[in-house]
Amino acid sequence: KLTDASIEMIVRGCHGLEQLDVDGVGLTSLPDDMFEKLQTLKVLDLRNNKFTKLPTSIVKLKKCQLIVDPHLLGKEELERIRGSLSSEEIEEMIIGDFAGSGAISFWKCPDQTNDSLAQDILCSDKIMNRQVRSIALGGCKNITDATAEFIAKSEECKHMKEIALRGCYNLTDKGITTIVKSNPQLKFISIDYCTKL
Repeated sequence: KLTDASIEMIVRGCHGLEQLDVDGVGLTSLPDDMFEKLQTLKVLDLRNNKFTKLPTSIVKLKKCQLIVDPHLLGKEELERIRGSLSSEEIEEMIIGDFAGSGAISFWKCPDQTNDSLAQDILCSDKIMNRQVRSIALGGCKNITDATAEFIAKSEECKHMKEIALRGCYNLTDKGITTIVKSNPQLKFISIDYCTKL
């Protein structure tokens, strides 16, 4: 079992850590100075634990994508952290090493991702005329069937093998059906927590 002490060891031992995912491991607390020591973090997923509060030092994560249960931070704090990302930084987080991987990871910016952003990314110069192998939209609750239809019509997505749609609450049967019909070669699809299906 992973304990709070394990997290302290990670914080004190991995000074260059860029991604930390502890989703659903049952943690109850975090070191007060945790985020002062992890300034290199780019992605932090703290969902589904037993926290009643988070360290105040979390506001120091200016360049990190924070994925957290909404009741743990006030709206103003969340907006201050997430609002610090420029459009260029958001695009870089989503596309990343697309040239090497063929993967687009919208889950790194779930709150910023909506139909407009998703379609802009898929039409960007870095994506056009290249094969998209994987699209991760997990947790992007603002995505609707409009993006699903856009993906289905995209030439770049014709050979897509994987799509993750976990927690895309606004997708309906129409959007899922459109993707599946246009991508019969899919090897992996996740639709858990898509509650409108």
